[in-house]
Amino acid sequence: MHKISISYTNYFNQKNNRSGSLFQGTYKTIEIKSNEHLQKLSCYINGNPEIHGIAKAKNWPWSSCQDYLGLRRGTLCNKSKVLTEFKNINEYKKLLYKIIKDLREQKAEIKIMQLEGL
Repeated sequence: MHKISISYTNYFNQKNNRSGSLFQGTYKTIEIKSNEHLQKLSCYINGNPEIHGIAKAKNWPWSSCQDYLGLRRGTLCNKSKVLTEFKNINEYKKLLYKIIKDLREQKAEIKIMQLEGL
Protein backbone atom coordinates (compact mmCIF):
# COMPACT_ATOMS: atom_id res chain seq x y z
CA MET A 1 0.00 0.00 0.00
CA HIS A 2 2.85 2.35 0.79
CA LYS A 3 4.34 1.88 -2.69
CA ILE A 4 0.94 2.48 -4.31
CA SER A 5 0.43 5.63 -2.25
CA ILE A 6 3.88 7.00 -3.09
CA SER A 7 3.53 6.13 -6.78
CA TYR A 8 0.12 7.76 -7.06
CA THR A 9 1.29 10.87 -5.19
CA ASN A 10 4.27 11.23 -7.53
CA TYR A 11 2.05 10.75 -10.59
CA PHE A 12 -0.57 13.22 -9.36
CA ASN A 13 2.01 15.84 -8.36
CA GLN A 14 3.81 15.56 -11.70
CA LYS A 15 0.57 15.72 -13.69
CA ASN A 16 -0.68 18.76 -11.76
CA ASN A 17 2.66 20.55 -11.43
CA ARG A 18 2.59 20.46 -7.64
CA SER A 19 4.53 18.96 -4.74
CA GLY A 20 3.78 17.61 -1.30
CA SER A 21 1.65 14.89 0.21
CA LEU A 22 -1.87 14.09 -0.92
CA PHE A 23 -2.99 12.04 2.04
CA GLN A 24 -3.35 13.04 5.68
CA GLY A 25 -1.32 11.14 8.25
CA THR A 26 1.01 8.22 7.89
CA TYR A 27 0.12 4.76 6.66
CA LYS A 28 0.01 2.12 9.41
CA THR A 29 -0.19 -1.64 9.23
CA ILE A 30 -1.44 -4.04 11.87
CA GLU A 31 -1.42 -7.81 12.01
CA ILE A 32 -4.85 -9.42 11.99
CA LYS A 33 -4.52 -12.15 14.57
CA SER A 34 -8.01 -13.65 14.68
CA ASN A 35 -11.12 -14.19 12.60
CA GLU A 36 -13.05 -11.93 14.98
CA HIS A 37 -10.54 -9.14 14.37
CA LEU A 38 -10.91 -9.63 10.61
CA GLN A 39 -14.70 -9.43 10.89
CA LYS A 40 -14.63 -6.24 12.93
CA LEU A 41 -11.99 -4.62 10.77
CA SER A 42 -13.96 -5.34 7.59
CA CYS A 43 -17.07 -3.79 9.12
CA TYR A 44 -15.09 -0.78 10.35
CA ILE A 45 -13.62 -0.15 6.91
CA ASN A 46 -16.95 -0.59 5.13
CA GLY A 47 -18.74 1.54 7.75
CA ASN A 48 -16.19 4.36 7.72
CA PRO A 49 -18.25 6.89 5.70
CA GLU A 50 -21.18 6.51 8.08
CA ILE A 51 -19.02 6.46 11.21
CA HIS A 52 -17.60 9.84 10.21
CA GLY A 53 -20.93 11.29 9.07
CA ILE A 54 -20.13 11.50 5.35
CA ALA A 55 -22.83 9.22 3.96
CA LYS A 56 -24.76 6.04 4.72
CA ALA A 57 -22.32 3.14 4.36
CA LYS A 58 -24.63 1.18 2.06
CA ASN A 59 -24.92 4.20 -0.27
CA TRP A 60 -21.20 5.05 -0.45
CA PRO A 61 -20.11 3.87 -3.93
CA TRP A 62 -16.37 4.21 -3.24
CA SER A 63 -16.17 1.32 -0.82
CA SER A 64 -16.94 -2.37 -1.02
CA CYS A 65 -19.82 -2.13 1.48
CA GLN A 66 -22.44 -2.55 -1.25
CA ASP A 67 -20.63 -5.68 -2.42
CA TYR A 68 -20.54 -7.18 1.08
CA LEU A 69 -24.26 -6.45 1.56
CA GLY A 70 -25.16 -8.04 -1.78
CA LEU A 71 -26.31 -4.72 -3.28
CA ARG A 72 -23.65 -4.72 -5.99
CA ARG A 73 -21.59 -7.38 -7.72
CA GLY A 74 -18.15 -5.85 -7.44
CA THR A 75 -15.11 -7.98 -8.11
CA LEU A 76 -12.35 -5.74 -6.80
CA CYS A 77 -12.03 -7.53 -3.47
CA ASN A 78 -12.36 -11.14 -2.42
CA LYS A 79 -15.31 -11.01 -0.03
CA SER A 80 -15.39 -14.75 0.61
CA LYS A 81 -12.49 -14.59 3.10
CA VAL A 82 -14.61 -12.40 5.36
CA LEU A 83 -18.14 -13.54 4.56
CA THR A 84 -17.39 -17.23 5.22
CA GLU A 85 -16.93 -16.20 8.87
CA PHE A 86 -20.63 -15.25 9.06
CA LYS A 87 -23.76 -17.41 8.82
CA ASN A 88 -25.14 -15.13 6.10
CA ILE A 89 -25.06 -11.55 4.82
CA ASN A 90 -27.59 -10.47 7.46
CA GLU A 91 -25.13 -11.48 10.20
CA TYR A 92 -22.47 -9.32 8.52
CA LYS A 93 -24.97 -6.48 8.25
CA LYS A 94 -25.82 -6.74 11.99
CA LEU A 95 -22.16 -6.46 12.97
CA LEU A 96 -21.58 -3.64 10.48
CA TYR A 97 -24.39 -1.52 11.92
CA LYS A 98 -23.44 -2.36 15.51
CA ILE A 99 -19.90 -1.14 14.89
CA ILE A 100 -21.17 1.99 13.14
CA LYS A 101 -23.54 2.74 16.05
CA ASP A 102 -20.91 2.07 18.74
CA LEU A 103 -18.23 4.18 17.08
CA ARG A 104 -20.60 7.08 16.35
CA GLU A 105 -21.59 7.05 20.03
CA GLN A 106 -17.92 7.02 21.08
CA LYS A 107 -17.20 9.97 18.78
CA ALA A 108 -20.16 11.88 20.26
CA GLU A 109 -18.95 11.19 23.81
CA ILE A 110 -15.46 12.40 22.96
CA LYS A 111 -16.87 15.57 21.41
CA ILE A 112 -18.94 16.27 24.53
CA MET A 113 -15.90 15.72 26.75
CA GLN A 114 -13.85 18.10 24.59
CA LEU A 115 -16.57 20.76 24.78
CA GLU A 116 -16.72 20.37 28.53
CA GLY A 117 -12.95 20.67 28.76
CA LEU A 118 -12.36 17.26 30.28
